[in-house]
Order: sequence, then structure tokens, then C-alpha cells
Amino acid sequence: MSSSRLDPSLFRDAMRASGEALPLPKKLSYALLFGADWRYSMLGYAYLRCVDDMVDEEQDEATSLELMAEQRGFMDAAYEGTLEQEDVVAPARYGLPFFAWDRERGAPLRAQFEAFLDTMEFDISRRGRVPSASELDDYVLTTGRAFLRCLAYFSTGKQELPDPCLDLGSRAYLCADALMDLEADLAVGLINIPPEVIEEYAIDLEEPEAGLKRWRPVRAAEVLEVFRQARATIPLIDNLSLRLLYRHYLRRKKRRFLRFLRQRGLDHVIR
Repeated sequence: MSSSRLDPSLFRDAMRASGEALPLPKKLSYALLFGADWRYSMLGYAYLRCVDDMVDEEQDEATSLELMAEQRGFMDAAYEGTLEQEDVVAPARYGLPFFAWDRERGAPLRAQFEAFLDTMEFDISRRGRVPSASELDDYVLTTGRAFLRCLAYFSTGKQELPDPCLDLGSRAYLCADALMDLEADLAVGLINIPPEVIEEYAIDLEEPEAGLKRWRPVRAAEVLEVFRQARATIPLIDNLSLRLLYRHYLRRKKRRFLRFLRQRGLDHVIR
């Protein structure tokens, strides 16, 4: 399925469903960063966002896992080419054109989307449980590497990011998100704090604010150091457009993270 055959009304529906606003400047920047097929990157995002929202709304673990199994079955059928657009409903109707587009190119992004589903299933299974530090790091790397590999593919095709960029970029981006979303995640049973930290800072998961107040500046400084290390890997990227894209996404996330720290009165952490 080529970009010329992408249904404009379907694309608009997908953007509305995923909550993604696309003013003209953003459209132009996406076209510049990702080329003529940038709308397919947004369809893939819309599919994942809607699946994630659907699972978040379902609190029963068994039902959530059934929903994920249905999405895996849908993905298999989409890559086999056995589905038509009229056969599916949202969120699959947003994913089907993306998977058809990817299939025509040899399915270079299939493994990354399977990795995204893996991390959603991990989120389902860990609700209310304190994961180990290694589990949390694996989660960050699985999600972040998949995200950055998708960006690299849309930006350059076959050009890969070096492993240090993948790993440090993933940790900077997603550890910043985890700290900014900490209270919201705790409220739904997603605990992004390893047990040794909970013990060291006496964090009461029922009433966590006192412990989080002690830990948050320490964690913020650690995350800022990871941003510094990630930025230091930029010269490893040979491709100019990919280097600019990687720098752009790090800078954008760090800017948002610094704004969060200032709002929380943590200016002293910023070096």
C-alpha cells in the first residue's frame, strides 16, 4: 500500500483517536524528518496508542491479556495479507494500513512493534508488583530501542543507530518520562521504583510523597547524567539526518524534563 493510496479520512480519524494534533508546522517537520511516508509513522503510533489506552481502561489482568492476544493475532493476519480494511475495527483499522505498508518493504518494523506489545504485556502483568531494577531496565531498553529504531528507519531507511546511542538514548528518554509520570503511574499500580530504592528512601507505596520527596532529587540528578552521556554519543552517528533527529529528540525531552524539575522546585538539581 503506497502513501498515495492512504485514505485521508482514515488518517484523520486515527489522529483524533490517538489525541495527536497536527498543526501545519508539525506536519512540515514530520515530512522533513521522515519523508514522503511520514503519515505511516503516525498511523503506527496511533495504533499503539489506542491499544495502550484500551488495555489501560481494562483493569482485569486476564481480560487485558486476552485483548493483547487478539492484537497479536491481528498483527499475524495483517502481515500475512489476509485482511481487508472493511474486516477490522479500531484500533486495528489504524494498524492495518501501516502493517501493509511495512509488509511491502519486507517487514523491517515488525520486530519493533512486537517489542512494543511485549512491554504492554509486561505492564499488565506487573500491576501492583514491585519490579526488580533489572526488570525495569530491560523494560526501558526494550521500549526505547524499538522506538529509536523506528525513528531511524523512517528517517534514513537502512541506517542503524549505534548501540550506545540506542541504550543511553532509551534510558534518558524513558527514565525522564518515568520520573515525570511517577504519581500517575503509582495511582494505577505501575511501580517504576526498584525494591532497594523503596527500602533506602523509606517510600510507603500507600502514602509515597514523603519518601518520593527524598528520592526525587537524587533520581533527577541521575537522569540528567544519563542525558549528558547520551548526548556524548552523538558523534558516533555517521548519517547526518539521523544525527540531527537523535539530537532533536534528546533535546526536546530534556527541555520538557527541565521544565518539570523547575515546576517541582528542583532548580538546584539542574547543573
